[in-house]
Amino acid sequence: MKKVEAVAHVQPCLETVVRATLEPSPSVWLQPLVTAVISAVVGALAAYLFTRLLWREQKKSDGRISAIKELQDQVSSIEKICLEYWVSQRSELGDAVCDAMEIRILTSIKLLERTLREQANSNSDMDLWRFHNEVRNGIDSLYDEATGGDFRSAMRKPDPTTAHNISRICLELEILLRSRIRSEHG
Repeated sequence: MKKVEAVAHVQPCLETVVRATLEPSPSVWLQPLVTAVISAVVGALAAYLFTRLLWREQKKSDGRISAIKELQDQVSSIEKICLEYWVSQRSELGDAVCDAMEIRILTSIKLLERTLREQANSNSDMDLWRFHNEVRNGIDSLYDEATGGDFRSAMRKPDPTTAHNISRICLELEILLRSRIRSEHG
């Protein structure tokens, strides 16, 4: 008889366990579901914010690289004009052409200075300020070399030394600008 009572007593307990397993109460399955939903929302928000921040930084970097490439183009243009001016005889080119080249040299250097100043004003990073100061010093050297000596003189003769110095200064500026582009990518 004891065996029948034990089975009778176990059977209702077993039915309760089976029913609880098959038909759980809302508190049993709702809490993990809510936790999973909240975790998914927080994860998605974190991923969105990280992507947005990364995109913003990439856009800033691309803008700085574009501005540096603009400076490179201007330096290259100035070098070409200056070299043509300083290796040619004034009498070979003619006064009108030489006057036009002198004006292009002066305005190109002023444009380069202005472009650099605009870039410097748009950045507050100290590392960029140092970079802009180095470029500024290079532009000053370029201006001094390109407009020194017999510049604008009617008796000007070709001066390969000045042309070489201008080319060297432009090369130094180009190296400085390229190194900055590499550091922006890095």
